Amino acid sequence: MAASENVGTLLIPDISGFTEFVAGVEVSHSRHIIAELLEIIIDANRLNFEVNEIEGDAVLFYRMGSPPTLRALSEQAENFYLKFHQYLRQIKRDTLCKCGACQNVGALTLKVIAHHGEMSLVKIKDRRKLIGKDVIVAHRLLKNTVSSSEYLLVTQTLLQAAGERSAPAQMQAHHETYAHLGELRVYVQTLSHLQPQVSQVPEPLHCLQFPNPLVITKQIAAPLENVYGLLFDFEKMPRWNPGLVKVEYDATAPARIGLSHTCFFDAATAEITLDRVMEKKNEVLVTNRMKLAAPILQSSGTYHLKREPNGTNLNFIFSYRPYPVIGCLLDKMVRPRLARMFEAVCEGLKEVAEDAGREK
Repeated sequence: MAASENVGTLLIPDISGFTEFVAGVEVSHSRHIIAELLEIIIDANRLNFEVNEIEGDAVLFYRMGSPPTLRALSEQAENFYLKFHQYLRQIKRDTLCKCGACQNVGALTLKVIAHHGEMSLVKIKDRRKLIGKDVIVAHRLLKNTVSSSEYLLVTQTLLQAAGERSAPAQMQAHHETYAHLGELRVYVQTLSHLQPQVSQVPEPLHCLQFPNPLVITKQIAAPLENVYGLLFDFEKMPRWNPGLVKVEYDATAPARIGLSHTCFFDAATAEITLDRVMEKKNEVLVTNRMKLAAPILQSSGTYHLKREPNGTNLNFIFSYRPYPVIGCLLDKMVRPRLARMFEAVCEGLKEVAEDAGREK
């Protein structure tokens, strides 16, 4: 184990706001969301800071040598904030999951701590860990008395190291006192006023629709909610998809537009991505973008469910485009096979949904 003394800047964006969850699925989904947001924060790093560690809901960035200017740090914190909140908007728009974690992402907030001082990079096996008093100072500042929930906090030490005579006008002077560290003078710039500048979330791609789709209709003696639930129950999917051996998916990921899974059949695979969900009181449309083997170039499958007095009406619409020339020539042979396959899929969905009702 070797260590080298040096000076550098520490930058810690920290996510907070999730309440304590007790249900297992909520814990799983909250961790998944936090992991996504930490990736967004890392990708938003524009000042060439290096990632030393992921610390729960925070990223420990560092950069050896002289600190950036306060203006550059301010712009970096603003970029973290804007990218963070843009992704929160996307999650809120696209999520289908009703658990507490998914429904309360709007409660998440972001603060950024910036400090400069002495630190050591210690190599432990194949990892390099930052240690030193100033590393402790930066982490202690995560727990503070700042009244705002979203802000950039910069220490007096960093301000001096950056050669600044005084803090910019948007930064307010503040003091924190800690045992064994004494009083620390810091400057705080709130970030919440940037909310109107958060970019609108790009609209998702429009569903693929091609002429002459295959349409299969079934009357299912089961409630709409039960049929709808089966479309997202990957464990039960092989029961109603003939020839489906297994489904690979991220069990920690909440149901959301863009969610993907891979279906492994006896002699082929299919990559399925959730493209659109429209929910009304007595009607649901679920559209998946489907990547199938040749001669199908592009395709989508829509489950249109309507509530009826005796159960659910299902219309399955498979829209596709074959590869040019050879695909079009093969379409006459492939189309009847596709029709038989999706007829069996819809019949399987009907049987599983109705069996579930009888078992109750």
